[in-house]
Amino acid sequence: MVELNTWENLFVQMIDLMEFSLDKYEDGYGLIDLQGGYFGDIGEDRFENAIGVIDRLDTYIGDYIIEDLEDGLRDRGVEVKYKDCEELLELSRKHIGGEYDFDIDLLDMLLNHPDDIDIEKVYSYIVGK
Repeated sequence: MVELNTWENLFVQMIDLMEFSLDKYEDGYGLIDLQGGYFGDIGEDRFENAIGVIDRLDTYIGDYIIEDLEDGLRDRGVEVKYKDCEELLELSRKHIGGEYDFDIDLLDMLLNHPDDIDIEKVYSYIVGK
């Protein structure tokens, strides 16, 4: 079994949370939509690194992570008027924790550690071999 660093582990958990599988193809890495939606033909895209995957999952990141943090802040009476995700991360760290620690860690990984993710260590399957 391959040893994953903290950020690679979080990346794998994020992919699972969003119900995708990251697979290796001859022409790069690709996402398999486990729900079968394949919005925007996401299954046709190929990536060289985790940054490419993260960029492509932008909408999903908004739905699964950003909205959760915003809801958590609102639930605690914090007015959600931030300008960027770095500010959202700071607000979240300051005002919400506990049940939101996972989302906070994911946002930290996305913002500050995408280069620390070795995509070769985090894919699920090799397709076409």
